[in-house]
Amino acid sequence: MSEQLPPAGGFRLEACPACGSQRERFHGERGTRPSSALGRRSSSVTIGTKLTLYCCLDCDLVYSNPQPRDQVYEKYVDQEYDVAAYFEVIESRKRVLFERRLDAIGPPAPGRNRMIDVGCADGQFIKLAAERGWQPFGIEMNPSAVAKAREGGAVVWQGTLEEVDDIEWGSFDVVCSWDSIEHTPTPTDFAKRFANLIAPGGSGEITTLNRKSLVARLRGMRWSMVVDDHFTYWSGRSLERILESNGLQVSGTHYFGLGRDLVAFLDGARASRPAGEIVDLGDAPAPTWDTKPSVLSAEGIVNRFLDSSRLGVGVWVSVSRPAD
Repeated sequence: MSEQLPPAGGFRLEACPACGSQRERFHGERGTRPSSALGRRSSSVTIGTKLTLYCCLDCDLVYSNPQPRDQVYEKYVDQEYDVAAYFEVIESRKRVLFERRLDAIGPPAPGRNRMIDVGCADGQFIKLAAERGWQPFGIEMNPSAVAKAREGGAVVWQGTLEEVDDIEWGSFDVVCSWDSIEHTPTPTDFAKRFANLIAPGGSGEITTLNRKSLVARLRGMRWSMVVDDHFTYWSGRSLERILESNGLQVSGTHYFGLGRDLVAFLDGARASRPAGEIVDLGDAPAPTWDTKPSVLSAEGIVNRFLDSSRLGVGVWVSVSRPAD
């Protein structure tokens, strides 16, 4: 007899969590099974519920309903799921992505170097930003990740963006949030507070999964990113809309990345090869196949296509707050 998944449970929504519309259509259903693996191919938190997704007919957002809010919160906070350990496995690849993002943001202007990373995880981006002259801060809900991020002396508030209050609102010249908005069950509150962090004349950078990406179209409900702790699935337009509704001006939207589903076979191929000479790299992250110059060069070509076609697995929206 096959294992039976528990029925979907949790907080039931009465309307779209982004725009409040009650016009929706059924998008799909998928069962997810428990997994404690922290390896590269694991999908962060998998609680083992049956997920039912709906699409808002007004703002284009896809969201789970009901939402396993309590289970996800317990996993990240009460049970101290080790986010720092998860990101340590992919540290070299994250470094490449974060360096690209810092290149795009550019150096701080004189007297305007305050930056905050919302959902800063283990603080890798904060550390790299500090090396480029930024005075970085962070917000993170996972206790183990907060501890790791604070090791370098960074100021990190523990909690979700919606929970944090003892912070100087409107004081940050650049506000970043890399792949965090899909983890909040209350994106309207998240977007409002994200906007309120930005100083007049400042800017914001936010990324999330693109539900209209090539990999999402090919995999459908079998896409590995359809998991319990992703409460929402965004298109470029739905993400732009929620930011604009909070007084921000969109200055650019870009799409990038094929997605792990389409390149996972390369991980397996590399892992099956005999181990070579062990090299002492000190504190530097161990290189992986996806950080080699030849791969990064090819990736740049692919990303240009994914951006122009809007098929990248990630969507990146840049915004600005008008000066008072």
